[in-house]
Amino acid sequence: MAEKSSLSKSRKGSAALGASQKSAKSGHGGKRPGAGRPRKTEIKNAAFEAGQRYQPGRGFIYMPTDSRKELTRGSRLEMIRKSRWLYNNFGIAARAVDAPSGYAVQGGIMPQPRTGNRDWNEMILHRFIDTVGTTPWAFDAAGQVNFFEGQKAVPRHALLDGELFAQPIRSASGAGMMRFIPSEFIGSPRGQYGMGKEEKGWSDGVQLDRMSRPRKYRVLKDPSGDEYQDVAAADLWCFSRRKRLGAARVPTALAHAVNHLHDMTEIVDATKGSFKLASQIAFVIYTDAPGGLNMGPVIPGSTAAAGETEADSPLRIDQIQQGTMIPQLKPHEKLQEFKNTHPGDSFDPMMNYLARDISWGIGLSPEVLWNIAGATGANNRFVLADAQVFFEELQQMVINQYCRPFWKFWVWGEIQADRVSYPGEDWFRCDWIPPRQPTVDFGRDSKARSELVDAGRLSESRYAAMHGMDLAAEDRHRMETIARRKQDLEDFNNTNGTNLTYEEVFSSPQKSVSVNPAPAPSPSAD
Repeated sequence: MAEKSSLSKSRKGSAALGASQKSAKSGHGGKRPGAGRPRKTEIKNAAFEAGQRYQPGRGFIYMPTDSRKELTRGSRLEMIRKSRWLYNNFGIAARAVDAPSGYAVQGGIMPQPRTGNRDWNEMILHRFIDTVGTTPWAFDAAGQVNFFEGQKAVPRHALLDGELFAQPIRSASGAGMMRFIPSEFIGSPRGQYGMGKEEKGWSDGVQLDRMSRPRKYRVLKDPSGDEYQDVAAADLWCFSRRKRLGAARVPTALAHAVNHLHDMTEIVDATKGSFKLASQIAFVIYTDAPGGLNMGPVIPGSTAAAGETEADSPLRIDQIQQGTMIPQLKPHEKLQEFKNTHPGDSFDPMMNYLARDISWGIGLSPEVLWNIAGATGANNRFVLADAQVFFEELQQMVINQYCRPFWKFWVWGEIQADRVSYPGEDWFRCDWIPPRQPTVDFGRDSKARSELVDAGRLSESRYAAMHGMDLAAEDRHRMETIARRKQDLEDFNNTNGTNLTYEEVFSSPQKSVSVNPAPAPSPSAD
């Protein structure tokens, strides 16, 4: 037993000695895949397959989980540059920006003052419309748009660039005005800290507090320069359609669509090029002879290729009349009209797929932006109902971020300048009437809503708002019309010696409807 124990120890010692003499990367025993490494978990055995960072056969996705690092300054400016080019040169990109803005605002979102003083409400409304609502130089520091034209500019820039900034300012007389600042003028100076570097506490032209709330904005004099001015966040308004919370800036609404739109432009350019080339070819010569055709005719008097004669040419110019070439073909050759089969059957499906992905990513149905063909009846109504959700989102953005703040700013300036009286503590109250909702059948929808009003299930105010009208203003116009008609009728009767009544002149004839019609006579027994 002792000998066996000592032998075992000696073998263990020699094994240990041999292991120490071998290299760590020794190939003794052959290569073993994954030797010395822990076995990787199979993707199919993971609780969440998408949570596995490395997946064979898939591309690696890099995405910061910190919202403040998700959108860098370089990425934001690059997407703005591409979006603006696509907007200028490609129809669907322009449609994706202009259509939602137009539907959301249409003829304008109208103010409706709601203080307790009705006379003051009417006075301030007319004063607002007559000044900033009609005259650009009274509203815009650049003199480009008035208040209602600015309503369309706000969602258009918010969708195209991601943001539009504005600074409320006072004129020499103290009247409220607006200075619009494009998004590229808010950012960090390019040359001061270098690309990719930011001043401590700042992120792409925005100084955030510990709650990620903007404290200051850095307004650049020139986007490519270093001169800037810091403005308090309370003095600079930001109009944006923010989807993600926590980020300092907002990307363009076309962020996910830029590559798709770029692909569509290149596909269209290549297709147009093929049609241009094909339009230069009218006929094609086909042959059954071995060796095919030579390239081009040998014109008498020209220098032919080595070993080629006029007789060997498959196409000879026998006669030229006013630039028309008449070829003489060999017996085994035939002339056929050239037909261009490009782009083929896959062109429309591919373009439709890209357009649908672009539309859904923006938030609209493809039928609104791309192609309405094929959507009829209930499908059309669903598309409009779905689109109305998006339009109302833009309307609320314009009302809450643009209309209400400027109304308060402008009205208070008029009060401080003693141009209007102080109506009371509710001086700032104002409702905003959005435009009527789009519909595919105005008569049918209006009749259905009217029946709801008659049944008491829908208020007249709500009915008027659905059609972009102010009920109080409509009632006032109706009373003014009735009073004018009565005065005109009285003057007419006094002048002509008549005695016409209001009902005779203005009341429309009503159709008599029998509520309980008499029963039909029973058939005679005879």
